[in-house]
Amino acid sequence: MGYNQYRDQIRVVLMDIMMPGMNGNSAICKLKEINPQVLIIACSGCNIENMLEPNNESQVTAILSKPYTNEELLAKLNFVLK
Repeated sequence: MGYNQYRDQIRVVLMDIMMPGMNGNSAICKLKEINPQVLIIACSGCNIENMLEPNNESQVTAILSKPYTNEELLAKLNFVLK
């Protein structure tokens, strides 16, 4: 995972909760295992609240529903980085 190499330089991860190969819940656990301080913005076109495992709900800093505009993305990034 390339994230591991740059983990100290990455403050925020924007990720789709539905991915091929590794599901979003597994990816959240792995990211937090590598860097517990990383901020995670989970996005999806589906209802994310129903897709997140209960132990991962507190691991996600923010949720962004698809489709989203550039302005919505910037607002969410500003929110989590403050």
